[in-house]
Amino acid sequence: MRELVMAVGAVVLIGAVRSTILEGRQAAKKDFDGPPPQNMPAWRGTLDDRDVDAVIAYIIRLDSLPEPTKSDQQPDASFP
Repeated sequence: MRELVMAVGAVVLIGAVRSTILEGRQAAKKDFDGPPPQNMPAWRGTLDDRDVDAVIAYIIRLDSLPEPTKSDQQPDASFP
């Protein structure tokens, strides 16, 4: 049953991502003293369904990558 709930949650999440890609999203201003927020533009009419599916697959792939370790973030000392 847990797998089914997770699968349903994933479908809902993918639907929300698809909607954001197609319709765009206005960012909320959280820091009123900071720079203006960056909005997500709408891609409806620019990307076809296949392109949107590819973007979603890419996002899912990024989520499955391991978290970078501290050594991944440090420059290689042997690099000139």
